[in-house]
Amino acid sequence: MIEAAASECLDCGVALVAHAEAVGASTVSGAPTVAAGFNASARVSDLIGREIIGQYVIVDKLGEGGMGEVFLADQPAIGRQVAIKIVSPLARARDQDEQVTRFRNEAKAAASLECPHIVQIFNWGELDDGTLFMAMEYLAGSTLAQVLADHGPVEAELSVAIVTQICAALTDAHAAGIIHRDLKPSNIMLIERGDDRHFAKVLDFGVAKLEGSDITRSGAMFGTPQYMSPEQLRGDSLDGRSDLYSLGVMLYEMLAGNLPFASPTAIGFITAHLHDPPPPLPAAVPRALAEVVLLLLAKDPNERPADAAALTFELRAALGGRSPAARRRARLRALRRSLAATLAVVTIAAASYGAWWAWAWRVQTEDALARERAYGAQLEEKVERTEAAIKQAREEARAAALAFRQTSEEVRAQREQVQRRGSASAHRTPSLDPETRAMSDFSLAQLEAELRQTLGDRRVLPSEIATFWRDHDAQLAEVEAGELDEDDLREDLVATIALYRRRFELLRPGDRWALARLEREFLTMATKTELDRAQRQALLDATYDEYDQDETLLENDRSYLKRLAVAELVRDHEPDPSKLDPTTVVEPLPSAEPEPEWLPAHEDDDGEPSPYESSLPSLEGM
Repeated sequence: MIEAAASECLDCGVALVAHAEAVGASTVSGAPTVAAGFNASARVSDLIGREIIGQYVIVDKLGEGGMGEVFLADQPAIGRQVAIKIVSPLARARDQDEQVTRFRNEAKAAASLECPHIVQIFNWGELDDGTLFMAMEYLAGSTLAQVLADHGPVEAELSVAIVTQICAALTDAHAAGIIHRDLKPSNIMLIERGDDRHFAKVLDFGVAKLEGSDITRSGAMFGTPQYMSPEQLRGDSLDGRSDLYSLGVMLYEMLAGNLPFASPTAIGFITAHLHDPPPPLPAAVPRALAEVVLLLLAKDPNERPADAAALTFELRAALGGRSPAARRRARLRALRRSLAATLAVVTIAAASYGAWWAWAWRVQTEDALARERAYGAQLEEKVERTEAAIKQAREEARAAALAFRQTSEEVRAQREQVQRRGSASAHRTPSLDPETRAMSDFSLAQLEAELRQTLGDRRVLPSEIATFWRDHDAQLAEVEAGELDEDDLREDLVATIALYRRRFELLRPGDRWALARLEREFLTMATKTELDRAQRQALLDATYDEYDQDETLLENDRSYLKRLAVAELVRDHEPDPSKLDPTTVVEPLPSAEPEPEWLPAHEDDDGEPSPYESSLPSLEGM
């Protein structure tokens, strides 16, 4: 069974392959527009000139793989070319859930990162006929696999230059909790940028593991066995060191011109990666660099470099002739010299001063023990502070979720009470401030716009916003049926605006930042008090656990509360509050959030989006 699953791995994924030659940029004027998508299973010649979502015009085919095809397209509105990856309904039919999840994983993983060495994602989504598409940066160059096939081994200096660029991409990805899991030469593009003719770009995050998401299923593996780490082949829990193993296989192949292990079958590669030591590199490879490669190919992740940044240091040191083993030997020699010198001093002092030296040694020992005790007390205090902070973070997260839900329920009850009071205008509208009462003369459209602005500026749960607009749609239907007077509806909206302004707080600085950006800021920023990365991560985990364990929360509400909680952590520990720009666009809500059973459909009768949908950020540009 493992051999069959491994064979499946060899064929999974669609790598982005761009032409090395420049493709003509001319766009056919008046290209036909397909309003509801197009048939992705049609012949390639039928797709040339077709338009996708009114933005991209297909001009050529770049390549294909087991999951779909990649096309070159023009984006006339801004005068650039992009690569369009397409997964047709026919390809998805083999395993629809897996394909959709892998496709979205790739889009979400790459789009959340801003490293220049990771391919940029401009747009992605699903057309009406079920076709998945992704518009990404078009890269005119060659894959590392093509370079190795055409030119054979790569010289040591260039190999290190390429690998350190990949390390920069992995550093950003791993910091964001993303493990690539399918690093291989065909997923590395080499392009010309400025004076650098070998600028590396990491592609295809289709099987990446994101925090809180995993596409692994029983009996199947994802990746390419020639480059997979032992722990990945065993199905163990993975961290960034698994990607470093794959990078070590690639570096071996670049230096030697061939893989460290050879086999005609997938099961042969699996067995070799699990049990066989890698053969020595050619003698032409610098010894120090060969030692780094062997460290990367260690079966035990603990014997590899700790992370991509540490690997970059090792590689640059190796080019200077300083191998890991040589540095260890130098440290041992220095330690032996230090010990020998200390013993000599002790011997001379003992012979010359006797009791005085014994007394001095005892004092030094007692001082050292006192320092160790003080250090131990500091560690205990640090642990206690961390545990207290984690407890406080959990309590605050629990209290915030409860407060938001209670406020939403109270506001919902007050809105329903206003709607039930009938048309007695003297009792329908509560006491209003002059600014709000002035809106009584607004038109229905103006009041809806004012309410959208009010909701967008305040800390309101997405489910509460959705509930209001569903109720409002029902009232509009009553107005159209003559069951409700439009003036009464406008008066209800004025009262609702006053209610939301009174009950919900304004957004605070940083509340509009995307969650990934808030996490990076909190994990890397200078803080008012000393917090190491482990303590910061523990605070994030404790906050997330509280929301993830609350099964009563809708997914949109859970994501929203996480963002507000992390923003609060940043504000609490940020020494320079001016860095929190309050005008940054709010993070888009998940596009696949299931509708709660207690909410009606949120689409108008004429097919137009409801006010709730129009108030959410668009998926375009993700």
